[in-house]
Amino acid sequence: MNLSYQQYSPIKAEKKCLFVLHGSEIPLRNEIKDALKLKINEKKDYKINVVHHDEFENLATIIQSISGGSLFGDKMLLIIQHLEGRFPETLNTFLNSLTEQSFNNAKIIVETSSPLPKNKPWNSNSYLLTINCEKLNTFEEKIRLKKKLSFLSDELLSAFGKEIFINHEGNLLASDNAVKILEFLSTNQEENSFNTHFSSTMDIFALEDLVLAQDFEKLSLHLAKLKKEQPEEIIPITWIANRIFLVGLIMKSNPKFSNQELKQLKIWSNKLALYKNLFSNIELKKIYAMLDKTHLTDKANKGASHQKNWNLIEGVFAELKSCL
Repeated sequence: MNLSYQQYSPIKAEKKCLFVLHGSEIPLRNEIKDALKLKINEKKDYKINVVHHDEFENLATIIQSISGGSLFGDKMLLIIQHLEGRFPETLNTFLNSLTEQSFNNAKIIVETSSPLPKNKPWNSNSYLLTINCEKLNTFEEKIRLKKKLSFLSDELLSAFGKEIFINHEGNLLASDNAVKILEFLSTNQEENSFNTHFSSTMDIFALEDLVLAQDFEKLSLHLAKLKKEQPEEIIPITWIANRIFLVGLIMKSNPKFSNQELKQLKIWSNKLALYKNLFSNIELKKIYAMLDKTHLTDKANKGASHQKNWNLIEGVFAELKSCL
């Protein structure tokens, strides 16, 4: 079954074991991937095993080890991430080798930024669900934003929906982060007052400059002060951390087309050289791991306490420092 992002619903994932998310929009792929994780873990807990490009040769061994049965009845969710270049033949070979028995104790999510190959045997399997996460058109983007702002009253939805769309049209990551800030504020303040505090008083781009300058000592002191005096600022800080690692991911995974993608993020041209210098010697797999941690922090920000979230984001920046 082939679906677009807009057509996906949890019920369409039922009785499916292999899910292929393809397309250039990282926020859409992440959103569907998170929804699939929830769906898959509804009845049984699946242990997650993430496999990157340099480990594709081991895929057959990994799936054989779990499909034959487990002494303790373990279930595995295998997440295969292909984030650069053409769809590899090693992955085609692995997908063609799968049978229904391969999914006795496993489910598989394949995430790829490249177009899917045509006329491959695995494309027609009944247990397959492919979801297209390519760029949305203007109308589709507005519908998606409206759904994400459903926690607002009609009056505020009209005001903030227009503001977010005007400022971030074509940039789903920035739009989603603006929604998350609003959602946090709406649960912690009265509706008639939180709209006046929508814009953070902190210059988060000053934090970006510290990271690009690789001044981690000053960054650490700044974060410690905010953590103590303005703990609610963890939300915009998480946003800028996510943005930093997303830029690194784009530069490393798609260097030929990175300038076009970075325009969507509205990265200033005078910062591009600093970004290239920052990530020049860091492996793509490492960048993706740090980006994933900012996603985890982003989800955790919806909780009542921000203390643990601060520890997570400080840890991500410490990890970045250790890579340099």
